[in-house]
Amino acid sequence: NSRKHCQGNTCLIGRAPAMQNCVPLGRLLRRTASTASTAVTGYVRSFGGSFAPQRAVALPGALFAAPRRLDLVHRVVTWWRACERAGLAASKGRGDVRGSNRKIHPQKGSGRARAGDARAPHRRGGGACFGPAPRSFAQGLPLKLRWLAFRAALSARWAEGAVAVVDAHALHLPTPRTADLAARLRGFVRPHARTPRKMLLLGIEPATAPALENLARAARSLDGALVHYRCILQDTAHRHTTPPHLRHPVNAFHLLRYHHICLTPGAIDHLAAVHARLAPAAQ
Repeated sequence: NSRKHCQGNTCLIGRAPAMQNCVPLGRLLRRTASTASTAVTGYVRSFGGSFAPQRAVALPGALFAAPRRLDLVHRVVTWWRACERAGLAASKGRGDVRGSNRKIHPQKGSGRARAGDARAPHRRGGGACFGPAPRSFAQGLPLKLRWLAFRAALSARWAEGAVAVVDAHALHLPTPRTADLAARLRGFVRPHARTPRKMLLLGIEPATAPALENLARAARSLDGALVHYRCILQDTAHRHTTPPHLRHPVNAFHLLRYHHICLTPGAIDHLAAVHARLAPAAQ
């Protein structure tokens, strides 16, 4: 199932090992504690056109040169898809279908087999027996394990050339016209394509910010490309009412789903701060 939603990145997932063969989390954190601390050289590119480089920037090696952990990425994709399941499958039981609870005929004297009411599961029009009921498919996954998978996916996409660092001010469009955004992304948009290209923009500003309102409105009806913006900061105001899997809006699944990923320097600084808080102490 993960191969279906990660087209073009099957080399990153491949055949994940069985769950019973996964390394325990404690040993896993100790193994990945010694991450390369050398910085990776990147470029801040212009948003649109040929994405030409503007200036060089040093990127943290812990985020862009992490080891590839296929098993962790597989576990995160499975966890996220399970959490996204609605779980609305339901059937009517014998207490939900229409009919009386009166006994069909007396217990004795008729010569027929004993019977209860007409809503029994073995009768026509009766309720279902042991049918599906609405439930939650949400699973639990440690935060540090999700972070290790995020670093592994980000490093793999960076090695593929699918990640670009763009200036935050370039995302602020002066007008909400779709034609302006299509002209800026002329090399990326494929009009009337059966499978439009997908781009994920990661920043630290909320998607409802006035500066990004023009971008959201322009990308709403863009033909041949899907441009989605996500705020990489977690929503602390509604932390107690938000499901656990939605408190961190970006994970390894989103990095695999989109063809191209654009990060702002502010988003990279935030990810470096998260790594400094979540990285286990080297042993």
